[in-house]
Amino acid sequence: MEEYDFVDNNTSDVDASTDNGVHSDFFGQQYGSDGVYNIVTEADTGSNVTLDLYIYTFDDSRTGWTRHGTDPYLHIQNHPTDYVWLGLDRTSSVGDFGFQNSSKSSETINSAVLRVYAWKEETQDNFWVYLWDNSSWGNAYNVTRTSAGWTDFDVTARLNTWIKIDSAKIYLTGDTTQAKNYRLFADCVMLRISYATVKSHLISTPIDWGSILLYVLPIILGVLSLSVIGIVLKRRRTGSTPLDFDYFDEMVAGGIPNGYSVMIVGDESSGKSVLCQQLVHAYLNKEKPCIYITYDCFPDEIRKNMINFNLETSSHEQKGIFKFIDCYSSAADVTSEEENFVDFPFSLSDLGIAISEVVDQVTHKSTKIFLDSTAPIFTRLEPSTVIEFLQDRSAKIKGNNGNFFYTVGKGTVPPALMPRLKEIVDCIIELDFEEKKGATSRRSFKIKPRKGIVFLPFENSAKRYKQKEQSNPNT
Repeated sequence: MEEYDFVDNNTSDVDASTDNGVHSDFFGQQYGSDGVYNIVTEADTGSNVTLDLYIYTFDDSRTGWTRHGTDPYLHIQNHPTDYVWLGLDRTSSVGDFGFQNSSKSSETINSAVLRVYAWKEETQDNFWVYLWDNSSWGNAYNVTRTSAGWTDFDVTARLNTWIKIDSAKIYLTGDTTQAKNYRLFADCVMLRISYATVKSHLISTPIDWGSILLYVLPIILGVLSLSVIGIVLKRRRTGSTPLDFDYFDEMVAGGIPNGYSVMIVGDESSGKSVLCQQLVHAYLNKEKPCIYITYDCFPDEIRKNMINFNLETSSHEQKGIFKFIDCYSSAADVTSEEENFVDFPFSLSDLGIAISEVVDQVTHKSTKIFLDSTAPIFTRLEPSTVIEFLQDRSAKIKGNNGNFFYTVGKGTVPPALMPRLKEIVDCIIELDFEEKKGATSRRSFKIKPRKGIVFLPFENSAKRYKQKEQSNPNT
């Protein structure tokens, strides 16, 4: 099957609709239900995506303003934690501040906006922003606000290539000599880039089922076996004994194959993180290296949780086959105590570099990488950009015969993008549960202290499991 640009609607001269644009015979429609060659209209073949690039570096070229908080000071809107200010009746500058890398090269740029969250206390004072476009600083942009808020400057004419965008930096200058003891404040600066993406689909051709099934059938079976985790135990015997986590491999016909990407979907408290931790432990016991990327809590919390489930990890860390990448500490404005961490966790290019570096550290093929969870990334960044990153990272990991697991909270991804997210993975594990009178009820498993996940026989499982607990409190 070959990939081409695809028409976006089926306006044709076969059904008496008005013809627009340039037409040609569309080969794929020969195989439609009516067997008729239709002539179709080329419509919009792309969509616009917004990419926010926040302040990333501070090189201390200009030091006249007071800097409060942590370098690079303007990377997030969080006054009064990190910001810069000028006062005391004087004129001075501060900078230079650089932006996150776009990781783009060929996409068409529609617009570039310099957004400055800043204000001045006196209208007569001056507040300017200078922008570097890879060749000159150009003219100043004037901030006139006298209360906290965003000021947008259209810089499309200056930042009209990705090279210029990735080279961009700013410095601030001000003049508070117009009135005594009034101040200028800057809390956050970012570039908002709008660019076009091109849609593409697969053209239908006469189907050779023999060759297609070689590739498609294993994936279909994988998705079916994993996405219905709540009901796969129907064929299991109906005894009362809970099944330990080893039964997971039996459920998926021998385990998840190498070179698969896996999305674990569920509501809050559905057990996504616990499942990741049990999978990590199972792989480590087979001497398969694992990397755990934390976005929801500190790595030490993961270690303690695993110990509570009787899942020992320290020996594997000592051997160098289990490593954390800490993306939570910097987001919580805490200095990381881990060997591997990301200073700017919402810079996907930085995260990608960190993953590659840690994979090199374990020096093994078939590394199992767990990203828990994607919810903060989807909340902070443009969702389509996050999906592109997950797809790109999956390809790199699978290229080394590894596995990429990532958790997705229900409701964190726009519904229109969920089909796209499902398309880019090989397997889906969906965890369902419900709240009854304040208690969590799961269809086919429970999370038990000192045991973690145990699977339950399908029929009458809740009643029989309760009887077992009453007869043996230590279970």
